[in-house]
Amino acid sequence: MANNFVDDGWVTSYLHGISQEIYQAHVPESLVGKSFFKATRYFYRCHGLLVFGVGSFSRLQKRHMAHHPSIADSSHYQVMLAPRNYTLEPQDMLFAIATDVQAVLNA
Repeated sequence: MANNFVDDGWVTSYLHGISQEIYQAHVPESLVGKSFFKATRYFYRCHGLLVFGVGSFSRLQKRHMAHHPSIADSSHYQVMLAPRNYTLEPQDMLFAIATDVQAVLNA
């Protein structure tokens, strides 16, 4: 039986890709007020992390949480994939792809 498997580079890329994991982290204070695009550029250039999304509570939920921080209704939480012009807020969470949690913690 002939071997039809030819590695023309995609296997190496595939194996690297499946070794990555998805992590969620708070927006650093230094990036609050900056665009999502600027944050992704910073994390990629400075830490080699691929940030691909942001999790955010709706504006209505944020106002409610300010008065009752122990109440967090997840039905008002949304995950946005690559919202290029989105301005990061203190309660937002970033989603990143990295090799391990230490890479995210070091960023």
